[in-house]
Amino acid sequence: MLKKLWEVATSKSLAFLFAAAGLTVGVYGIWFYRPVPALTFDTVSDTKVLDVHASIGKLDITYDGESLKASNRELRILVVKIMNNGAADIAKTSYDPADPIGFEIVRGTLLEPPTLSTSSEYLTHAAVFNQREGNVLLLGPVILESGEWIQLKLLVAAQGGDNPSIRPFGKIAGIKKIQITESANNQTSRPMLDRVFGADSFWIQFARIPGYLVFALGILLVGAVAVLVLLGIFIAPVVMLRDARVNRKRKRFVETYGKTKNIDPADHLVIDEYMRLGSSAVESIKKYLLSVATYNAEQQRLESIRTRLIAQIGDEDFKKFVKLDKPTPVLDFQLAKERGFQVNQEQTVTVNPELEMALRAFERFLRTSGELPPEGNR
Repeated sequence: MLKKLWEVATSKSLAFLFAAAGLTVGVYGIWFYRPVPALTFDTVSDTKVLDVHASIGKLDITYDGESLKASNRELRILVVKIMNNGAADIAKTSYDPADPIGFEIVRGTLLEPPTLSTSSEYLTHAAVFNQREGNVLLLGPVILESGEWIQLKLLVAAQGGDNPSIRPFGKIAGIKKIQITESANNQTSRPMLDRVFGADSFWIQFARIPGYLVFALGILLVGAVAVLVLLGIFIAPVVMLRDARVNRKRKRFVETYGKTKNIDPADHLVIDEYMRLGSSAVESIKKYLLSVATYNAEQQRLESIRTRLIAQIGDEDFKKFVKLDKPTPVLDFQLAKERGFQVNQEQTVTVNPELEMALRAFERFLRTSGELPPEGNR
């Protein structure tokens, strides 16, 4: 399975698909893609100014002369970041005067003007917030380039147990929806598809393609290995049980065969092959015997040619100018020799003289026992 996966991964068809996809993406990026801005309001942190875990009778906290304990309120500091995380800049002319950009503090009261920090010197003096109706802050038109941000630190009074939040509003040309995130709580209002496929730039998304490909191939590889492991876990016992059953059956045939005749060394050669290969051992040994006959006949033909050439040109010239290759055996004669099928391999191969007789006797027994079909039904 892993070999097939590798063949698919390195195939010309897959390479063509990736080339076509790359060409499509390139054409889209050059002729059709238009960078747009994106505006995100992120609640970076939400912390209590003084966190008292238990009520202490004589302890009270006042702000601007008001007892927070008596009014059941607490002071909190919200840090809000406004960022252009799109691929295009936001110009002053992009703001809609009829629907200004800003946000409202929900479940809390803004107590003091915000403290600003920014990503550029320009924004430090150009970004201006105007407070309206107590809890509403409006951002004046300002150039917000891609990747630039404005951060506000807000002192807010909230009822005990309430968590204040922000509600952005306003319109900027090219931005369909203002995104809201809460880094403090690891929450976001961005839809799942936008979170998966969104990027500050089209080219960033394009650059992610190799990473996606490696990740996908890694998942496929891990999945393939897991499938192979599971198959091994479930199939291995089945295969072991099957092999054990087959071996028991073969042993029963061999025991029955041993009762019909005295088992000599040549019989053991045939029986060992049967235990290893089953009934196909008969054809395997027959193929070996045929290969030996073919090899010996070819060897004798070459020897006859060699004798005639030596008679014509002499032994010295024959050795100097003529080379006759030995015939190539169809089967592995060395392996056959190790198993005892043959006794030597010099000019010709000499087969164990008792092997063919033992093979015929065992074949007759297998056909009589039903392990092999009758002679006429093959």
